[in-house]
Amino acid sequence: MSPFRRYSLLLWLLLRSIPPVSPGRLLMPAIFLSGWTLLRALEIAEARAFVWAAVLAQAVQVWAVLPISAWHQRRLFGRARRALFAAVAVCFTVLALQVWWADPVFSQRVVTVYCAFYVGAMLAGILGDQLFIDRFVPVSDPQAVPMITRRHLLKLYALVAFLVIVVNETLLAMTAPLGARVAVLALLPIALHIFYEIVLRLTLPLEDDPEPEP
Repeated sequence: MSPFRRYSLLLWLLLRSIPPVSPGRLLMPAIFLSGWTLLRALEIAEARAFVWAAVLAQAVQVWAVLPISAWHQRRLFGRARRALFAAVAVCFTVLALQVWWADPVFSQRVVTVYCAFYVGAMLAGILGDQLFIDRFVPVSDPQAVPMITRRHLLKLYALVAFLVIVVNETLLAMTAPLGARVAVLALLPIALHIFYEIVLRLTLPLEDDPEPEP
């Protein structure tokens, strides 16, 4: 078998093994894309339509993850109300600022800043902070999942978030039309899902691999 056919077969097998994107991951891009389409059909200005659609998508995403965030907070700290209220207040303050500013660049910078903080949290876990490891890679039995595997997942999470920053900032640097930005950002979660699943299958450490020193 030629190398081209061999690699084509490997890629086909990898793609076949990838699970479908969960509805929760499609919620935000679907609302963003449909919101933009509806607002433009109503002849809302492009910049305002972009921001309103982005804010609506972010608000729905925040509301959707609230139960999961509360569960993690309660599981790790035994309490959730005060910290959860503070997090929600910060989120809705950021949303309100976007609506008030009504600038697509500002809304995209919010995405960049959020992903940068997320990468920082992943790096803290990779460096051995147990709080972040338990928060982002929770397991029912820590003895059943090697720490090297959990840290590897954090590395992949950080890589995906970094790629979001790269794509987002590239769109800004190119001053791409707002319609193109909406299309790219709406399709990005699907592309990153495929990328993540392929890289995970190619790089996941074996259970008997030695864990490197932090």
